[in-house]
Amino acid sequence: QIYALLYLFQCFLPIFGDIKSDMKIKHFLLSIFLVLSVWSNADAADIHITDIALLISNDNYSKAKPLAQKLVKAEPDNDAGWYYLGRCLWVEGNYKKAIGCFQRSVKLDPTNDNYYLTLYNAISQFPEMEAQADSIALQLIKRFPKKFNTPFTLMLLAENELKAKKDSLATIHLQQALALDPTYAPAALELSEIYRTEGNLSAYFVTIPIFLTDRDLPPTKKADYLWNVLELTDGTSYRIYGKRLDSLVDTLLTTHPKDSSCIKLAGNWAIYTSRPELAKKHFETLTEYYPETLTGWGALSYLSIDEKEKISIYEKALSHIKVNTDRAALYSMMADSYYRLGEKKKSYQCFDKALKLCPNDATILNNYAYNLCLDGKNLKKAEKMSMKAVKMEPENASFLDTYGWILYQKKDYEKAKSYFKKCMVYGGSNSKESLYHYSKTLEALGEKDLADFYMNMYNSK
Repeated sequence: QIYALLYLFQCFLPIFGDIKSDMKIKHFLLSIFLVLSVWSNADAADIHITDIALLISNDNYSKAKPLAQKLVKAEPDNDAGWYYLGRCLWVEGNYKKAIGCFQRSVKLDPTNDNYYLTLYNAISQFPEMEAQADSIALQLIKRFPKKFNTPFTLMLLAENELKAKKDSLATIHLQQALALDPTYAPAALELSEIYRTEGNLSAYFVTIPIFLTDRDLPPTKKADYLWNVLELTDGTSYRIYGKRLDSLVDTLLTTHPKDSSCIKLAGNWAIYTSRPELAKKHFETLTEYYPETLTGWGALSYLSIDEKEKISIYEKALSHIKVNTDRAALYSMMADSYYRLGEKKKSYQCFDKALKLCPNDATILNNYAYNLCLDGKNLKKAEKMSMKAVKMEPENASFLDTYGWILYQKKDYEKAKSYFKKCMVYGGSNSKESLYHYSKTLEALGEKDLADFYMNMYNSK
């Protein structure tokens, strides 16, 4: 059509001849563009939105797409045209352009709830667009409160109100969400936290089990949340609310009886509340279900006060655990138990096994070196291992203390002093053992006043 009109213009050009008036030329050109406009809209006039809708309802997107494209080109403000073009692009996998079309349709007709819902569903497919999806959901409930009054949208409203510090409004909306769906865990958690921070613990203990018993949520998430709450409990709180807190732990464990995070929480809570026998029972269950992991075995050894029993636990654990780092840790703990029993040869054999598995484990190197130092034997080997540990963790007060004490045993007092000074800087003053070592080193250097100062600190602990 354009080429034909240009040819027509060329044919009529001689007619203008001597005409010098720009106005006549402009009128002629305007006529051409008007003709173009009529011709280009002629196709669009034949397109009806119902035809496009029918094609899409029959899944004939390939035919619907070009019609929708022509329609929005001719009528840029046609909201339905943009909506159906978005539907066609989405089916093609052109998601970002489809979302752009849906956004255009919403902007052109903000009273159409279907446009909003389609846009929300599209954006919800992309995790990085979660904030936009939540924003659209809020618009849905505000514009169409009766139709989209759901637990999810009510919770979004509540979260928005909490950010604005409107706790009372948030509480109302969360209560409404739970009235619609008494099992809706996200709303239960939000509402429970409001109750807890307000000190309404009676309401808290009634509401939080909805969250803890939801089987669709990850057990680890629930265990982490509950532990954060339990850690805030002091002696007075436990005397008042102990049974109810125990009930929350039992509720979680009943919901997920074989989940490791939930069993660990129950065991740690029993330790925290000074019930070692109950803790032992939980950690025995953990080793029964997960014998190949170190956590349960480590907890059982911690709960045992008998060194021979500890060694028996380590041996059982070694028969199940295959990971080298965990096996090395077990051999290291076994070495310490043998050392405390006075069986030093077996202790060093265990340390050697641990280092064979993990030759660069700083903790094992330090512990081995320290025990050799205490015996006053093989100080050359002890110094080499200790120095290696210090290089790996130069701000570890325990490692600095070990290396300083080895240097003291070798009578290298000046060098020992420099490491004990570093040890004090990085927290060694909190260790009674480190204070004693530093005092003895200063005494050996003749610095009596300073030695007495650190000895007094040692005696006061």
